[in-house]
Amino acid sequence: MRPRKAYVKIKYRGSGDSKVISDRVSEFTYSDAATGESDVVAIKIHNVDQAFLEQMPQRGDSFDVEIRLSDWDKENVLKIFDCGRFCVDDQDFSGWPLVANIGGTSLPEKRAFHATDRTCTWEATSISEIASEICSRYGLSLQYEGPDCYIDNVEQTEETDCGFLKKLCEDYGLNIKVYRGSVIIYDAVLYEAKPAARKIKLTDFLDWSYSGTMTEIYTGATIQYSNSQQEEEYEVEIGGGGRMLNISEKVDNLEAAIIKARAKVNKANRGEETFSGTLPGDPMLCAGMNFELTGVPGIGGKYFIDKISHSITAENAYKMSITAHKVQEAV
Repeated sequence: MRPRKAYVKIKYRGSGDSKVISDRVSEFTYSDAATGESDVVAIKIHNVDQAFLEQMPQRGDSFDVEIRLSDWDKENVLKIFDCGRFCVDDQDFSGWPLVANIGGTSLPEKRAFHATDRTCTWEATSISEIASEICSRYGLSLQYEGPDCYIDNVEQTEETDCGFLKKLCEDYGLNIKVYRGSVIIYDAVLYEAKPAARKIKLTDFLDWSYSGTMTEIYTGATIQYSNSQQEEEYEVEIGGGGRMLNISEKVDNLEAAIIKARAKVNKANRGEETFSGTLPGDPMLCAGMNFELTGVPGIGGKYFIDKISHSITAENAYKMSITAHKVQEAV
């Protein structure tokens, strides 16, 4: 039997040597978030012969990363998982022995997307149109999956395009992430409704923790909105029951009011039951997927993965930590 092997393949797109980097990785971490955070990698490199120091990467350079599993499930079979493309945003070197630490983020290489503040007014538009225009500024493609919403007027005030778009999506119940030159926007409730990608027994976890609460969990909400002429003010209620969320912000049409109220209630309710744990590495399990937790009454069921962090060491040890929330009935 050939021994199982987990390792990292890096294709450096700057002046550095990809083989020099890949062959010297001693620790690797890849964090994959479903929304609100950039995917990031952290790479520790033992630079025994100073070759890497002589080809030091530059901040802003990009590199592609793959997790490779050799003979992992079957002998003579190589599995490849594409983590994506990352931009070098952090680096440090120390000695002796000579060690390099490289940090990368999935944010685009054009730093204005997440570094330059803008002030403007968006009028008579929609979420997808705003996202499309922002993406076109930076040569990013847009993948949009979910309901769109007409917006009469929204202000972007001294905010980066990245920060503004993330907040806009969050307000309307949409998840957003950047992957390989694409901005991916999708309906969180739509993805929670998908079937579980796989079943995982509680005993499969190396360690785990569960938390349940009724604090700030809601059965419905009320929110105010005005007509387009801003002459009359209305209040709309969604859901019902004894735990209502009163939303103080005003919106300018009924459709937006309903969508934003639903988004706030559903986001709050995702904190009702949460789970985290460590598993043997499996790159086929990603943030944004569902899994079914089995083997334990009470806390079992379908969970949505909010974040996964993969870690690989030079000794081929491969583990991943999962943070997830139990899928609740959406309002």
